[in-house]
Amino acid sequence: MFHALLLGLTCGGCRSNASADAPHASRSPARTNVQVGGGPAAPQTPLDVFTAAETCPSRLQDVSEAMLLFWATYKRLPERLQQLRAVSDRGDKLELSCPETHKPFIYMPTGMRALGRKKALFIYDATPAPNGSRWCILAEDPRPGAAWSMEVIAIPDPIFRLYQLAEPSR
Repeated sequence: MFHALLLGLTCGGCRSNASADAPHASRSPARTNVQVGGGPAAPQTPLDVFTAAETCPSRLQDVSEAMLLFWATYKRLPERLQQLRAVSDRGDKLELSCPETHKPFIYMPTGMRALGRKKALFIYDATPAPNGSRWCILAEDPRPGAAWSMEVIAIPDPIFRLYQLAEPSR
């Protein structure tokens, strides 16, 4: 009973705001309402549970998580994306292609740079989306002994074309 009450209290603020979600409905993941709590004495609280939508950004998010784990484990970047499967909790099921285009993600181990931009582009979708943007993984250069973070972001194709292959550091 205590655990159900605690779960009900912690999830009470987890409600979605339908009006805030409406403008992004075409891009947001599918939702399912579940009831938390229950019993005759306690009111049930709806909790939105996002189901994993298979999209280019969701797959790139999985790839970025595996990339960060690879960096934390080996203190280097992989030579090929397939090496990420060795550290991913998805193993061989780690998808390295866009589900919409079925084309593999492009990986640049040394990163691609754009003049005046602090972050390098390491992984990107081979084909622009219908809106003219490309899903990419950007990150600052990894530094041994330091935390590293990546972001999955859509870059307009004209900006994407500004990125050039970086020279490998020696």
